[in-house]
Parts: sequence; structure tokens; C-alpha cells
Amino acid sequence: MSDPQHPAPESSPPSTPTGGHDVPSAPTAPPSAPAAPAATPSGYPSAASSASPSAPAAPFGSPAPYGVTPRTANTGDGAGLARTAAIIAIATLALGLVLSLIARMLISTAGFGVYEVVFMVQNVLSFIGYVAAFVLGLIAARRTGGKLFAGIAIGIGGAGLLSIIVNQALWLFQGLFF
Repeated sequence: MSDPQHPAPESSPPSTPTGGHDVPSAPTAPPSAPAAPAATPSGYPSAASSASPSAPAAPFGSPAPYGVTPRTANTGDGAGLARTAAIIAIATLALGLVLSLIARMLISTAGFGVYEVVFMVQNVLSFIGYVAAFVLGLIAARRTGGKLFAGIAIGIGGAGLLSIIVNQALWLFQGLFF
């Protein structure tokens, strides 16, 4: 127990350099103050300084640490958008199938005029649904994730649009062909 716990403070004055001039010493930070993170030449903290879990998060726009791919605005997760597009496509397809199944019943009970009105409303709603599914599917296909659902939406939406366009063209020009 004869060894002191803390070193004794130096009582001698700081030595002067050989030129005889007094050079002021740089102020040192107290031992309780945390050290400032090392900065790269660009002015951003280095990846090594932000690796500790207790370090504050890097500000927005700073480079990501090594091994982390930064996200850009147009490459977000497209899985949710792809699911939405697929749901819209499947719901629009189901609407057309239901109308096809009840077509004869609608004609026999309400008449052909009512069926034509219902058919035109269904075509307009289907066209809007297929366009929405097709466009959302294309957007989702360019993003990461959800490629299967995006493909389903593009396939159903594209086939449905083609079907509506051909059917409407035949209906409009039926006097020319038949």
C-alpha cells in the first residue's frame, strides 16, 4: 500500500524549447469530456467513429457506414405497392367474372337494355381498375421486393386492358364487320 493511487502532479514548470522562446502548450480537454469523432477530409464523421452503439445517429445526408446500402427516393420497398396492385387486378377480374355468370339471369329478368347499361358501367370500372393495376404493377416492379405480385398485377391488368379495348372496338365497329 505504499504505492500512490494517483500520480503526483508535476511541480516543475514546463521546459522551454531549445530556441529560448516560450511556446504556449495546447489546452487539453478534461478527462471526463468525450473525444470528438474523427472527421474525414469531406467533413463527415468516419465510419469507425459512428460504429459504437452509444454514438448519436449520423445526420441526414451523411454517407452510410461501410456495408450499408443507402436508400434513394425511388427505390423503396415495393412489396406493399405490388400487393395493392395485385389486389386491385384480382378484384377487377372478379367483378367481370361475376357479371359474366349472372348475365343470362339479368337479361331474362330485367331485359337486354338493363344488361347493356350494367355491362357499360362494368366496362368503365374494369378499365379504370385494370389501368390502375397495370401502372401500379409497373411502378412496383422497378422497386425492390414484391416482384411476384407486381408481375401478377401487370399480367392481369395488361390482359384485361387488351380484352376491354378489343371488345369495345368490335362493339363500335360491328356494323363494318358483321
